[in-house]
Amino acid sequence: MLNTSPSASRSRYRGSWSYIGIAVFIFGAILALPLFIGSAVSPIKSIAINDNLNSSMPAHSQDAIVASNFNFLMPLPQAGQVTVETFASDCTTPKSVYNVQDTDLTVCAKISNALPGWRVIWSNGRSIAVQTTALTAANTNATFTLTPTSNLGSWRVIIFDVFGQTVQTVTPFTVVDEANPIADLAISTGAIAANARAGAQALFSLQVTNHGPSPATAVTLSDDVPANATFVSFDQLAGPVFTCTNPNVGEVGTTVCTITSLGKDETAFFIATYEVGAVSTGTIISNTASVTSTTPDPEIPDVDSNNTSTAEVTITNTPCTLSTPENITVSADTGQAGAVVTYETPTGTGDCGTATTGENGETIPAISCNPPSGSFFPVGSTTVICSARTGAAVSFQVTVDNPGALSISLHGGNSLTLECGQRFGDPGATAINGAGEIVDVVVSYSGGFNADAPAVGTYTATYTATEGENSVSAERTLVVADTEGPAITLEGANPYRIQEGSCSPFVDPGASAFDTCAGPKPVTVSISGPGGATSVNPAVAGTYIVTYTATDGTNESTATRTVVVGTFNEDEVDQPGTANVPPTLTLNGADQITLECGTAFTDPGAIAMVCGNPITVTTTGTVNPNAPGVYTLNYSATANGFTSEVTRIVTVQDTVAPVITLNGDNPMTVGFGTVFTDPGATASDGCAGDLTSAIVVTGSV
Repeated sequence: MLNTSPSASRSRYRGSWSYIGIAVFIFGAILALPLFIGSAVSPIKSIAINDNLNSSMPAHSQDAIVASNFNFLMPLPQAGQVTVETFASDCTTPKSVYNVQDTDLTVCAKISNALPGWRVIWSNGRSIAVQTTALTAANTNATFTLTPTSNLGSWRVIIFDVFGQTVQTVTPFTVVDEANPIADLAISTGAIAANARAGAQALFSLQVTNHGPSPATAVTLSDDVPANATFVSFDQLAGPVFTCTNPNVGEVGTTVCTITSLGKDETAFFIATYEVGAVSTGTIISNTASVTSTTPDPEIPDVDSNNTSTAEVTITNTPCTLSTPENITVSADTGQAGAVVTYETPTGTGDCGTATTGENGETIPAISCNPPSGSFFPVGSTTVICSARTGAAVSFQVTVDNPGALSISLHGGNSLTLECGQRFGDPGATAINGAGEIVDVVVSYSGGFNADAPAVGTYTATYTATEGENSVSAERTLVVADTEGPAITLEGANPYRIQEGSCSPFVDPGASAFDTCAGPKPVTVSISGPGGATSVNPAVAGTYIVTYTATDGTNESTATRTVVVGTFNEDEVDQPGTANVPPTLTLNGADQITLECGTAFTDPGAIAMVCGNPITVTTTGTVNPNAPGVYTLNYSATANGFTSEVTRIVTVQDTVAPVITLNGDNPMTVGFGTVFTDPGATASDGCAGDLTSAIVVTGSV
């Protein structure tokens, strides 16, 4: 599931992993985490239209987009998906990384398929909007000019739909200072199991991340062997490869891992194993790790240091001792590249824990083995690890000999349960011939099974290996079910802070829901607050809970946002007080006016308000009602250091023909034989004026 509660401070990984006996299983669990792309938009702080909000500090907070009090006409239909691409100042050369040392610091954003009236918002490396402008065309360019002191880190160009109050698309770009690079390194540690026994092993996880914006050079990870413990192993599970130097097994010391460079947003994962000495119950085994780099690491205000982390394990004694099983050797089952092997679970003495009942009523024994007895073991040697709930563990080998026939074996279980809509990574199968050589395996699925987006149902995967006239197959049952509710993604900050007495009403940044089986789903919102309030009142201090609910028809999901109304420092709030809000500028009349040439034009003007009080509106641009053309009137109002702008388009057109007026009677009677003198006519046009001289007379009397 997606994280539905983005933090306003630096992200820290502090989760603990369940003890699973062997590092490879932990590595598999990490790589199996689902990846969701495009379902969440990184939020920004309140829309502050101020081009001077610059700093050299990188961003780690992700707070709310607040876009209230906009007044626009209903939108026209969109032509396609909204896109934004960043370029150099020539708006031609693609570019996503900008160095504040360059002479040309203009960022050009090409916008496609937007609607006039939407906003383009530039968010700096602190996730603060430093510029917002209204779009006047669906396909257009917008620019922002950085300065040598601009905030470093991940900037974003955001297209905001003021009509639907939604973010349509977000395109990031990075601002760096190549002459003065900075890289925010962070390390977090966790205990695989909260408790351990004297004489047993304590396992700790470590995660090193570079939050950027620049690569970190000469990175050094140091991990000390905990007091009252000795070194067993230190392994990297994933990420850019470090070179590690370890103490000797059974000794104390420090593991030192280095890498020449760790790029922005790159993460490396490690697992450290130590053997606990003879200590008393209640002893704390503390594992402390730190990370350094030759690249300067900035201090982040109001955030504790993240270059050192400590995880703890509590010792609980009465050690458990397990019997050591004998190694097992068997022949492969007929036609298979392995065999089903059963064995006796080791017995234990001492405190090995007790059997428990799982969530589904199954019995979880005090001593368990992995792979369990009765599993299919492939040809070759497999290590079985048996462990007690209290931490003791032993291992033995199961060896399956290949008798020489073509055989095939499945990777993973004979039956797998999948989640509807989530891509299936087939674990596959292995086939070998009598010489022990690998033979290619072909897989086919029944019932139109789609591995990229499986639908609910039961399917069969058939794996086939062929060598000459010999062929062998194995089948796996795939059960696709819908067991998860939609993933709810909160937009904006959580918690969301409002300065008590703010004159602006609370505008919910909103949330979206996506179900891997059913697709996008609607989200319902409810609010609870002080005294039974069902809406957020910026004038009443307290904590309000906004609850978002979505269902796919079978499973329901919820997420919550905490809204706090109180007194805060202005740089901490997501909705400022009276003295820190921009003016609200509203056009009188339509934002597009068509005028017949020659007709007098009176500008309807605009109204600007700050917290209910009118302020002066400045108008630039003129309209010549006697000359066809397209004229632009710009209105602006400034208050509290903010400037709001709106635009009106006036089109003067000439669609009425000149008016011809006859002089004299019509019809006229002329005496026979007399001389006829044409009294003539006059002509005038509302745009061109008197056109009498341009009259052309045809015909004769």
